[in-house]
Amino acid sequence: MYADDRVLIGVVNRAKDFEIVRRHHWYRIPERQLPRGLNAEYIAFFLSGSAFREHSGSIAFVARDTGLEL
Repeated sequence: MYADDRVLIGVVNRAKDFEIVRRHHWYRIPERQLPRGLNAEYIAFFLSGSAFREHSGSIAFVARDTGLEL
């Protein structure tokens, strides 16, 4: 990852949703919240909520974006 790479910040509030990210390499963005012209090379996951304990309120995981499906 380089300083000029585009990164989308995805908010994950529930442990169940993060488990989907980890196991299935899939992250859902509601269409109405999808940025126009999305061309991010990476997705950084901001973990929010008590389910994440020491990682709550932080970006602890980053993944390369491999595609977009509507």
